[in-house]
Formats: sequence, C-alpha cells, structure tokens
Amino acid sequence: QVSDPLNQDLIVGQAYGSWQLVARRGNSGVVIALGFATSPVRFYHVVSASEVPIGQFSHLVGTWDGTTLRLYVNGVLNAQSVPGASPVDLGYPFYIGGFNIPGDYVGQFFNGLIDEAGYYSRALAEAAALVGPHLQAFFAEHLLAHKRASPQTIACYRDTFRLLLRFAEKRVG
Repeated sequence: QVSDPLNQDLIVGQAYGSWQLVARRGNSGVVIALGFATSPVRFYHVVSASEVPIGQFSHLVGTWDGTTLRLYVNGVLNAQSVPGASPVDLGYPFYIGGFNIPGDYVGQFFNGLIDEAGYYSRALAEAAALVGPHLQAFFAEHLLAHKRASPQTIACYRDTFRLLLRFAEKRVG
C-alpha cells in the first residue's frame, strides 16, 4: 500500500527524479512507473497498464534502450513509451526503498520487500532481464510444492544458479 503524501513510494532510483522505479496508488493494487529526468523540472514516465497486486511477489524490470522506456511485470511487457528525449544524470545519490537526504528530504518509503534490486549501465539481453520470474516460479512453486524440496535445498540451488549466471556473464560479457 502506498502511504506517502506524494502518492508514490520509491522502489529504486536516484533522488529528485533523475531516474526512478516507483509504486503509485491504484484502486486495489499499485501502479508501477518508470521515469527519468532531463532537467530538475522535466520528467518522462511509462506507467503500468495494469495494477500490481498488493501482498504478493512481483518481478519488475524497467528498461531504456536509448529510444523506448519499457516496463515488464512478471516477465511480460506491460507498458512502453517513446519519450522523444534522453535521460540526464543529474548527479544525485542512488536509493533503494525510500529517500533519506539529511537536511533536505526524507520520505517515499516503500512498504514491502525489495529483493535483488539492480541497475546496469549497459543493456542486458531481454532474456537475461526477464528470466527472474521464471526462476522464482521454478524454485518457489515447482521445487517446493511439486518436489517437496526443503527451503534449505532450494536456497542452495538458487545460490548455485546465481553463481553460474555471474560466471557465464563474465565469460560472455
């Protein structure tokens, strides 16, 4: 549930809108927005076409390829926008889950869990960016529910798979 008076909670991003992935109030869930700034007063956004349910895990990916902002929810393209502008790094700090800028601004705290937030200065292959929800389903649903694997076994598989992906990324680039 979004509780900040500004009607949005930060998931991940830079202060003052340089680039942000945020949750905004919806009717029964939250609306996700990915945006960037071209100046301290000019912002561009893509907003999810559907609400994300409250109280359940959702995998969110926002991408910018130099032309198009794309927002993926649970591995599926949910919304996209061609802003006709490019982001400008305004040099502000990076935050996860809310802002705490001493003497300036404190707020927009996300009321939920954020797991494995990432920011890449290069484009990832679409498959690499979208594999997360399928891995989550495999570990959480298939191994736990269908194979009755213990949480410790699942954690070992998950961690080994992460190591493999990092190794492959270093090898392939």
